[in-house]
Order: sequence, then structure tokens, then C-alpha cells
Amino acid sequence: MRANLLALEGPRTDYQVYNVGGGKGYSLLELAEAVAGAFERDGDLKISGEFPYGDRRHIVSDISTLKTLGWEPTNSLEKSVDDYVSWLRKEKIAKDITGFAQKRMKQLGVVRYVDTKL
Repeated sequence: MRANLLALEGPRTDYQVYNVGGGKGYSLLELAEAVAGAFERDGDLKISGEFPYGDRRHIVSDISTLKTLGWEPTNSLEKSVDDYVSWLRKEKIAKDITGFAQKRMKQLGVVRYVDTKL
């Protein structure tokens, strides 16, 4: 929200595109641990190696253009995930939408496997 307001209220931006993010990369395991914590679930997390075609395996949002407007990220990974989980709960999205989506992607043949031990 702060980033959007800054881009709207700041100097003329000539319709530039601004990436909003933490500017730091996280491993899938780090993200999974944050999500598990937000749902108050502990457990032995395992990375299956399955992911949809087209998903990027290594990506970090480039926030350099937004930083030229004076913006800096303030939320931790955990805070961002907690906020998202709170939103999901308020929206009353189907309880097992993730399970449904994973099953459907496998049916469509758009999931591939990568050996995570490499």
C-alpha cells in the first residue's frame, strides 16, 4: 500500500512499472517454514521437487526503481506471510484450495519434477 501511494503521490513517474517486494531472495524451505508458522503448524517440511511449468525457480523482485522514489521494504518475510494468511482467512477462500489446485495441475500435466538433492 505504501509503495502504491508513493508512486501515485510522488514525482511524475511516466507510467513506469514498479516491483514491490522485500528485495531479498528466500529459499522454498524458508518460505514454507514461514507459512507453516503462520498456520501454527510444526512439522518436518520436505520439498517434493514438483512445480508447475513456467514457475521460476530463482527469482528476486528488483525494487531498485521503486527505491529511487525513497521506498524501502519494512516487513519481514514472516510479517508478510502472516498478513496474507489473515487476508485468506477473512476472504473465506475454499479451505483446501491448494490441494485442489495441486491435484488439478497434475491432471492437466503441467507439473514437473526436479531432483532437490542436486
